[in-house]
Amino acid sequence: MEAVGLVLLAAVPLAAAAVVTRRGGAARAPSSDPHPSVGRRAIPRRRQPTLARPSASHWTQCVPALLALLLLGGLLVYTTWHPGLRTAPHVAAIVCPKDSENDPRVNLKLHAVMPLGESYWGLPVTARSEAAMAHFHAGVVHQYGFNRPEARRAHKAATVLDPDCLMCWWGLAYAYTSSLNEPEVSKEELALGMAAAARAAELVEARGSEYDEVELGFAVALSAYYGGDSNETRWREAGGEVVALGKHIEALRTLCGKVGMHATCGSILAENLMKQTSWSYFTEQAGSPHEWKAGSLKPTAAEAAEILGAVLVENPQHPLASHLLVHLFESSDEPWRAERAADALAAHPVGVSHLVHMSGHIYHRIGRYEDSVRAGLAAVESDRLLRRHCGTPYAPQHNVALTQSSAMATGSPVALELAPSLIDVGEEYSTVLTGIQAIPRELVLCRLGGWREILRTGAPAEEAKTNFTAAIADYARGLALAGTGEEGGAVVSLRSLERRAGDIRDGLFPKGHPWYGSYREQGQILALILGARLSLMRGQPHDAAEKMKAAVAVQSAFPYMEPEVFYLPTRQCLGAVLRSLGDLESAEAVLSEDLAEHPNSKQRCCELGFC
Repeated sequence: MEAVGLVLLAAVPLAAAAVVTRRGGAARAPSSDPHPSVGRRAIPRRRQPTLARPSASHWTQCVPALLALLLLGGLLVYTTWHPGLRTAPHVAAIVCPKDSENDPRVNLKLHAVMPLGESYWGLPVTARSEAAMAHFHAGVVHQYGFNRPEARRAHKAATVLDPDCLMCWWGLAYAYTSSLNEPEVSKEELALGMAAAARAAELVEARGSEYDEVELGFAVALSAYYGGDSNETRWREAGGEVVALGKHIEALRTLCGKVGMHATCGSILAENLMKQTSWSYFTEQAGSPHEWKAGSLKPTAAEAAEILGAVLVENPQHPLASHLLVHLFESSDEPWRAERAADALAAHPVGVSHLVHMSGHIYHRIGRYEDSVRAGLAAVESDRLLRRHCGTPYAPQHNVALTQSSAMATGSPVALELAPSLIDVGEEYSTVLTGIQAIPRELVLCRLGGWREILRTGAPAEEAKTNFTAAIADYARGLALAGTGEEGGAVVSLRSLERRAGDIRDGLFPKGHPWYGSYREQGQILALILGARLSLMRGQPHDAAEKMKAAVAVQSAFPYMEPEVFYLPTRQCLGAVLRSLGDLESAEAVLSEDLAEHPNSKQRCCELGFC
C-alpha cells in the first residue's frame, strides 16, 4: 500500500507536465518566426465533421481538481500504511463528533467494525435491543482488556438503548472500579460507578423476577463493592478500596458457589483477588534480583491461580482468565505456566489490542520473539483501527515498546520502523516509565549498530525535551562517533552525558514502587556503557570490564518490567568484553545467566563494538 501512495504522489508532477504539454500544443512544431501572427491574415480551414469531444479548455479546468485528488490520495495511502508513521499521533488525526462517547450511533459503528470475539461465555443478558446487546458485548471484552474508557463508552450506549438492561448497568458500574494496572479510583469515577450501581439495584428491586439468577448475582455482588451507598466520603471513611474489594470478593465467592464454576464469575473473582496485591503476587523476590522470581504465591494470588486453572480447563480460550494468568506468571521464574494462555490471547480477534499484546509478555520471556513481534504488530494495527473510528486505545505506546524490544532481540528492522525520533518523544518518556513508551529511534539504532545513520539523522541533545532524553542523544552520538573511529568527539559526548546524568530527575513513582522509572540509574548506565566503549578504543579492556560490571550491578537492581526498564541487557556486553580478555569461564557464566533471562536472544553486543 505504501507503493500505491508513492505512485499516486508521483502522478501529480506527471499530470502537471501533461497539462503543460497540452496547453503548449505538443503536436505542433515550434515556429521559427518570433511573431507568427503579425502582418498575416488568418486563413480559415474547412471544418471537418467529427464527433463532439471536450475542448482543451474543458480539460484545463478539470486539472486542478484532478491534481488535488491525486495528491490527497497519495498522502492518505502513504501516511496510513507507512510502518514508520502508523503510530504517530499527528498522522492519525481524525475529526470525531463532540459527544461521540455518548452517541450510540457512533459506538455501534465502532463496535461493528472491531472484531471483538465472544464475550459472554455463558453470561446471561436480558435485553430488548440487539443494539444494546452489541454494545454490552463490546463493553465486556474491553473490560477484559483493561480498557475502562472504551468499556464505559460501550455500556453507556447500551443503557441509552435499553434502560432496563440490568447487565448493561452492571457493566457500566464495574467499568468504574479499579484494575490491576490502575488500582486507584478517582472521586469522579467513584461517583459515576455508584450511580450506575444504584440504577442496577433499582432494577433488581423493581423487576427482579425478569432477570436470570446469574444476572441478579452479579448486580448484588457489585452493590456490595459500592456498599449500597452513593456518598463518596462515607465510602472512603468505611475503608475505601481495601474494604470494598473484600466485600465484593465475598459476594462473588457466594455467587460462584451457587452457580458452579461459571467461567466469567470465576475469572472476575480471580481478578478481584489479584487486585488486593496488584503487581506483587509472591512472598519473596528470590533468585536473580533482576526478575521477580517466586518464593511462593501469596495466599490471594494462589487462590486466584487455582481458580483460573479450573476456568481454563473448561474454557481454555476465556480471554479474561488467560489475561490474568499471564499477569500472574510473567514475572516469575516459571513464565511457561502461562504459555497456553498466551497462545489463546494471540488467537483472539484483534479488536481489543491489549489482549493480543499480552501474549507477547510471555512470548518475550520464553524466547518466542517472532511470535511476540507478530502479536505486537497486530495490536498496533488494532490501535490504529480504533483511532480511525474515534475510539481510545489502551496503552498504545506500550504495545509498540514490547514489539520493538522483541524485534531488537532478533535484529529485526521492525523495531526501527516503529521508533519515534527523540525530538518527537514527549516528557512522559522521562517521567512515567520507559517500558510503556515507544523506544526512541536513536536507542534502536544503537542496538543495531547504525552509527552513520545516527550521525546523519540523530537528534541533537540540545533539541531534546528533558535531561534524560538529552542524555540519550549524547550517548547515541558518542557511540556512533566511537563506532566510526572519532575518539575525540566521543569523549566530548561522554563528558556532556556525564553532566546531564547528574541532573536527571526521578519519575512519577517513588523508589520501591513496581513502576519506579529508575531514570537516574539509567543515566548512570548510559555513561558507563559509553565509557566502556571508549576504554576498548584505547586498548584498556580491563577498565571496560569494570565499567560493564558496574552497569550490570545497577541494572540488576531494577524491578521487573516488560519490556525492561533499560533497552539493552548489559550482561551481554559484559560477556563480550570478558571474552575479548580471554576470560572464557567468566564470560560463559555471565552469558549463561543472561540467556536464562533472554532465551534465544541473538544479540551479543557486537553491534555496539564490544566483540
